[in-house]
Amino acid sequence: MVETNFRVYAYTTSKLALAILHMFTRPDYRLPNLYVGTLSMASVRSALSSGISANQIVSYLQHNAHPHVANRIPVVPETVSDQVCVTP
Repeated sequence: MVETNFRVYAYTTSKLALAILHMFTRPDYRLPNLYVGTLSMASVRSALSSGISANQIVSYLQHNAHPHVANRIPVVPETVSDQVCVTP
């Protein structure tokens, strides 16, 4: 779940999902089944410099959205996807 304030909430215990989220978010805190991170300029730049494209980040967030959010259009708020795509 992605909010317009660039916060990412992931209800998961999967180590793979958490590792992927760590590649492009700054971890804020983690509970047993909840990860909260922020899409910061530095974290997105770090992902881009390691070979992950902005489209891959947005696509990952869209395809792994919570079922309650997956029906919303757009799944990832436009402000977030626009900022990720224009990060230098």
